[in-house]
Amino acid sequence: MSENPNRPEPLAYRIPDACTALGLGRTSIYELIQQNKLRAIKIAGRTLIDAESMRALVASAIPAKAA
Repeated sequence: MSENPNRPEPLAYRIPDACTALGLGRTSIYELIQQNKLRAIKIAGRTLIDAESMRALVASAIPAKAA
């Protein structure tokens, strides 16, 4: 996928796109939803993953640097 500077960043991702973005499988995505580590929303019959919850998940996995 080429980046288009005029295209806004998605607010939410479909499950397959969230899998690709996070490098995880569908089962892992659904497990993270069940653990309330990812926020899922339903719109027009589709399950979408909130982009902010994806960023928060990644940020929480990065170890803090020792001072």
